[in-house]
Amino acid sequence: MLFNEVKFLARELMPGQMLYPGLHTPLGWQDTSVSLSRLKREIIQAVYTERHSNSISFSTVSNSLLLLQKWYRQMPAHLKYDVPAPPTHKRAVACLHLQYWSTTILLTRPFILYLVIKNDALPPSKKIWFERMGKICIDAAQKSIAILQQMSDDATLSSLTAFDSTCILRLIVIFLLSFAHTRTPQYSNHIITCMRLIRGMEQIGFTKMVSEETPGRLVDCGVPETVQVAVGIPTGIPAGKPVPDITADPQGNVHLDDQMIAQLWGNYDS
Repeated sequence: MLFNEVKFLARELMPGQMLYPGLHTPLGWQDTSVSLSRLKREIIQAVYTERHSNSISFSTVSNSLLLLQKWYRQMPAHLKYDVPAPPTHKRAVACLHLQYWSTTILLTRPFILYLVIKNDALPPSKKIWFERMGKICIDAAQKSIAILQQMSDDATLSSLTAFDSTCILRLIVIFLLSFAHTRTPQYSNHIITCMRLIRGMEQIGFTKMVSEETPGRLVDCGVPETVQVAVGIPTGIPAGKPVPDITADPQGNVHLDDQMIAQLWGNYDS
């Protein structure tokens, strides 16, 4: 009898009605999030998986960026970040905006990476465009860290899902590349903020792993000693960690080879 009732409901209800969103999910949040996920899937296919050459089409990136910005403009008014939300909805709204900025980073991060590892090979005409895309990537990372700081203040960061820790780890990589490209202290300070956020969360699961392993990775990348001290890395190499081939440069330069970049980049797009 119960099985027949379930089959009847499945036929009568629309797909969006099948799941009750719960008290902590704002009206329209699910549909808005799904539409962003579809955009993200299209970006991954266009930029990362279905290219037929080693280059990325400027028009493809521009069109994807325009679609993302259109999605952001058309977001329901009550889901916009600057609109006051009930306490029970704050995390859902914040996560939606983190997803948006993370998708923007996903689209534009190849340009900041290229600026770091092959800056001298770029002709002036292309370099301007790469710098513009790199700036969009950095701006998205800065928007994200502001949201995460507010979530920390609101006590809505969570270690029960990998989403929060993955966002923070992604930002550390972007700020590391930003510092390597510009040598601007602001970006090294953002790395310190990210580490403070991750250490302020409950130390379980993936959060605990990120908190424990990221400082060693920062040493490997040769981050300035001031950053190492600020995030609690002892002088020299952490206990139990083998001496890396890449160490901190006294001038504060960040050293990234292909293997290190591959390890840093990881698989943080889910």
